Amino acid sequence: VGRRAARGRPAVYRKAAVLGCTLAIAVDSVDASGDDGDKDKDKDKDKDDAPPLRVTSIFFQEFEGLSNPTPDHPVQHAYGNTYIEERLGDCTFRISPGAFFQVTTEGAEALYDEVADRVRDAAGGDRDRMKETLLLDVCCGTGTIGLYCMKKGVAGRVVGVDVAEPAIRDAAVNAGANGFEDEGVARFVASRAEHALSAELKRIDRKVPVVAVVDPAREGLNSAVIRTLRSHEKIRTVVYVSCNPTGSFVGDAGLLCGPPTKRYGGAPF
Repeated sequence: VGRRAARGRPAVYRKAAVLGCTLAIAVDSVDASGDDGDKDKDKDKDKDDAPPLRVTSIFFQEFEGLSNPTPDHPVQHAYGNTYIEERLGDCTFRISPGAFFQVTTEGAEALYDEVADRVRDAAGGDRDRMKETLLLDVCCGTGTIGLYCMKKGVAGRVVGVDVAEPAIRDAAVNAGANGFEDEGVARFVASRAEHALSAELKRIDRKVPVVAVVDPAREGLNSAVIRTLRSHEKIRTVVYVSCNPTGSFVGDAGLLCGPPTKRYGGAPF
């Protein structure tokens, strides 16, 4: 992922390291006159018809705020495909604008291999138990971790939850593209985790072993998510992937692994 200036705002571009396609999003401010920059869009589109990079997708996004747009902020498709694809291990993933995906492909593969090892360890390396295991993928993005682990054979089912609807749409497509078309095998829900987890856990048979993999944003897990993870006896193992290991992870680990309290009951991990 890179950033270049576009009318005072960054242009975001993502290149798929393995498959080589590139998606670019030019973020544009609407000026006081109401000019939406259509002339500039046409001019920029002409420039990008034959770029030095193999740009396969171009989008424009108008945003009046001072910070960055949210993942579900509307984009206007201007050129090429409406998504790019990247390959991780034996899986191929579709990535739309606004959908989270790990920045470095080789690093993501190393990370996901480590996660898969932890999920395998939770089943004691027993093949039959791994086939029975349901992986609860919290903050799942485009479904990469859960589908990667299923392709590795360390889990038999996945339920993914993420607040970003574009990412969940991609996750559902990615499940089918990687051979997991049945919603009973790979199910993805667009919702805040604290709202969806309890309902999703009620759908799971008590005899099914559950491993939760959490991959939250920098602010860490919502306190309600931590309470849910601790309070459900179905969840015996939590694998925590952190992009803020010296910050939010420290507090979350203490709440997940500390002794029971009135606010955080259940056995610690």
